[in-house]
Amino acid sequence: MNERPDAEQIKAQLAADVARLIHQHALTDAEAGERLSVGSADAVRLRAGERTQFSIDQLIGFLNALDQHVTVEVLAAPQKTVDERPIWEQIEEIVAQVPPEEWEKLPTDLAANHDHYLYGARKRY
Repeated sequence: MNERPDAEQIKAQLAADVARLIHQHALTDAEAGERLSVGSADAVRLRAGERTQFSIDQLIGFLNALDQHVTVEVLAAPQKTVDERPIWEQIEEIVAQVPPEEWEKLPTDLAANHDHYLYGARKRY
């Protein structure tokens, strides 16, 4: 089964790509900071591949600023399958799974003596 990467894995890959592009463009820290609209201290962090203080959106913005256009595909969570059968068919299936000896334990007077079964009151008949 393919596992989806978590946010830290995504950030690590994006930060590595930013650092690679800064190196590829041979940008100084000041030039990188100006191009990415961040301070030179942040440019140093980006060059080192640090990612902790940057969001995924910021890192994608940095890649786009370095002419590495990034598109993001948001994957929907797996949908639960909906049983489209009528409710009575679903109930019949569940009822069929209950062993006969369990059905024999149920009261035969339906709800006439529910106070007796719930609270211990005397039976009505």
